[in-house]
Amino acid sequence: MIEHSGEARTFERHELTAWRRYALSSLFAIALFGYPIVGGLVSILGVESRTLTVPFRIFVFSLSLLLFFRTGPFRFQWIPTTVFCFWGLYLLRLINDAFFAKLEGADFALQLFVLASVAPVLALWRNNWFDPLYLGWCSFVVACIGVIIGLFAATGVDNTLTGDTGRLTSEALNPVTLGLTAATAILCAAVLWRSLPKVLWLPTAASLVVMLYALTRAGSKGPAAALVVCLAVWIVARTVSRGLVATVRVAATLLVLGIAAIYWLPLLTGSQEFQDLPLVERTQRIFEDKSTTDRENMIDDSIAQIQDSPWIGSAYVELNSGFYPHNVVIEAGLAVGVPVALIFFVVLVACLYRAFLLLTFKNKNAVFGLLFIQALISSLLSNSLFGAVTLWTLLIIIAAVATQKPSEFRGRQP
Repeated sequence: MIEHSGEARTFERHELTAWRRYALSSLFAIALFGYPIVGGLVSILGVESRTLTVPFRIFVFSLSLLLFFRTGPFRFQWIPTTVFCFWGLYLLRLINDAFFAKLEGADFALQLFVLASVAPVLALWRNNWFDPLYLGWCSFVVACIGVIIGLFAATGVDNTLTGDTGRLTSEALNPVTLGLTAATAILCAAVLWRSLPKVLWLPTAASLVVMLYALTRAGSKGPAAALVVCLAVWIVARTVSRGLVATVRVAATLLVLGIAAIYWLPLLTGSQEFQDLPLVERTQRIFEDKSTTDRENMIDDSIAQIQDSPWIGSAYVELNSGFYPHNVVIEAGLAVGVPVALIFFVVLVACLYRAFLLLTFKNKNAVFGLLFIQALISSLLSNSLFGAVTLWTLLIIIAAVATQKPSEFRGRQP
């Protein structure tokens, strides 16, 4: 239940030593947002991707294993229990596709899911400690470092790759990951800004300018849309307690400003340089973009594949293309069948409701609500089940920070 101080009863600071708190914060930030650092270093050092990514995954797994073992009872809530059961079925699918069906990439998906998602989530769940200041600012720092390294790798080392499309990219770091990491840093700073000492205002503001630059140059529509939606939902949520009229007024204003920013601002500025930014250009031709049409075709093929085997699923990917459909709910239908996918969808909706309720209170737990909404949008537009470590982690955190009975804290005061 959310307390007046903005902290949850599940924090239990007195049960954790200082080193464990810092280790958990580091695990959260590195596991969720640390890959851009590795991807950027791969390009800067000119080494093969596996040279750094494999040790990175092993480090995350080892730290998770170290933190998982502690004294105290295991605590089960219905959302984590349902998620763990879903994991069991999904692991069976990955094992079958990797060792029996011999589908290409299934062994990598299995390894990535266990090392990068299951292990850190279990460690965080076992310790049952989610401090928004520790986790939020650690995430901000790690995300900023990753984006800055990614910028240097894309513009200073792999500028030939950048020049092909105008989008920031590098050998081991795609534009979507770079844009999503930059948006994450912006969200963390937006919620936690008031907790920042004044001496750090200027460097933090400068970092945010760099994050905005990276987001626009990455040209990724999904992360940009998720950032806009999250900030809009946060503003709307804070106005809910002020009445229906205020809520409708704010929502309508945000909608009008959003449409104006997307379609009219480039025309009003008259700056060709601004209009040539990858994000602006791709947003203006969103319905003509090849990546959009490719994903629409992949989703159509995935739905057809689900219809052929609706009860137990058929494969962890869409078989015609060999790729995941960039939508975790549809992917769940592919992998484990429609009934289990519907249960998974119910869990997502329940956590979305809890995340929105967290945003209605003036406490720092709102950072978890915003990060969950961002992760959910990303998972519905571009992510996979085996790589959605942010979604899995925030599902567990939302279940722990928010009460199992939202009606009990709906009326509590900030």
